[in-house]
Amino acid sequence: SDFSMATQDAGLWKLDAETELRIELAEDCAGMPADVVTVVLLDGSAEVFGAPLVVGQRNRWGHGAKIAVFTWHGCMLRVLGLSERAVAYMSAETPLISYVNTHAQLEALRDSAASAVAAQEADMEVEDDTPQQTERNKTARGPRVLLAGPADSGKSTLCHLLLSYAVRVGRAPTFVDLDISNGDLSVPGSLTAAPVDASCLSVTEPLDLCANPLSFWFGDISAADNPELYKAQLRRLAKVVDARLDGCQNLNAQTSGLVVNTGGWIDGQGYELLTFAMKELGIDVVLVMGHDRLFQQLLKTCSSDLVDNKVTVVKLPRSGGVVNRDPGVRSLQRSRRIKHYFYSSTLPQDTQPSGAVEGEKGKDNTIPPPLPLSPCPIDLKLSQVKLWAFVGGGRTSSVELDGLLPVTGESTIDPCALERIEPTTALLHTLMAVYHAPEEDSEEDELKFVQEGTIAGFVVVQEISVDRQSMTVLAPCPGRLPSVHLVSGGVKWME
Repeated sequence: SDFSMATQDAGLWKLDAETELRIELAEDCAGMPADVVTVVLLDGSAEVFGAPLVVGQRNRWGHGAKIAVFTWHGCMLRVLGLSERAVAYMSAETPLISYVNTHAQLEALRDSAASAVAAQEADMEVEDDTPQQTERNKTARGPRVLLAGPADSGKSTLCHLLLSYAVRVGRAPTFVDLDISNGDLSVPGSLTAAPVDASCLSVTEPLDLCANPLSFWFGDISAADNPELYKAQLRRLAKVVDARLDGCQNLNAQTSGLVVNTGGWIDGQGYELLTFAMKELGIDVVLVMGHDRLFQQLLKTCSSDLVDNKVTVVKLPRSGGVVNRDPGVRSLQRSRRIKHYFYSSTLPQDTQPSGAVEGEKGKDNTIPPPLPLSPCPIDLKLSQVKLWAFVGGGRTSSVELDGLLPVTGESTIDPCALERIEPTTALLHTLMAVYHAPEEDSEEDELKFVQEGTIAGFVVVQEISVDRQSMTVLAPCPGRLPSVHLVSGGVKWME
């Protein structure tokens, strides 16, 4: 519009009802200042991926962020910090209405589960009877939604949006992140789940506020590198998620269900992993992001005997604001994600004086960034630390294993089996998972505990000295590590 063209230079954007402002920041480049943009809602109402903006509050993004500010009824925004490398434009062609309709259908399923439990409990004469409690847990299961589609189709964005909308109406869904290439809840290379509630809702840091995520370590960024290990860790994650939801007394968490993000799995082995995840997690709703062939293939699979429960498959349009990322950008984002794990917020400090933006009314309305962590190097004696790696972990080729397979042609090696490794310089800059300390004293029980354990956190190997018999790791906070058991992988990171 004429108004928009005349005022964009002043940073003002007037959005009509049911339109969105899309902003694409340039990736960080050596020798150039990082792009950081500030968005302030001056009038009306707006949201970013389901999280509402507050009038007068300064919201900041950087590091190549791609955001979409949507308004249902119209709004006025001020946008500061757009460089020549950034892209900003308005669009009235948005699939958000379809996404909101999907949220409404999921809400109906959650209400149905809660009503079924209420009716069942009214008929129960013995509340503590175990069989009746088990039946209640099955009835209380809310919708279990899995998002499928190729890479860069908007799966993660829709996950954030569905979770935000659910939280805003008082739900407490569980988010399961199976996309090991990104690590929305933890670091790349891990399969993770976490409950989501109102405390996790953030405009600029979606899902970063989820406390104590449950993680299982895969150790690489592609499931194709070790599909059997990936399946084994996914199966373990699914069992723990089921046990925690079925065992908890929080009816809201049970009836809110799951929202599951996946990698760009479409063909061959990827499709097999997709159907495996559906079965293990008890998925009953699959949302396919703008891919006709995958949609038809899933319809056929879900109507066959390969799936235990009834599954509804829905095809949703892909947003025109989705940006395709090349391998270099993906690598940069993974590196940034790991750095975020150790340092928390990495945006430059906001130097804008309070009250300098119209609508702030003379006070500082900047959203305080997450408190930065205090990562520190920790020296460990090699005699006191135990280093592990997954057996096979991509180091043994299938040709070498052919002669070792039994007559059935199937490997009898536990995909989660660990073996001790020697500390060498090859481990420099390797991201390692710190497992919870074992409770057993014997070496056999200790190995079993570590293999079946969960992750306490992560460290990065900074230095190894065979002469001094010591190694230095970077930890996200000072103090002793939770245990001496560090499990290696193929994920590297350098500051």
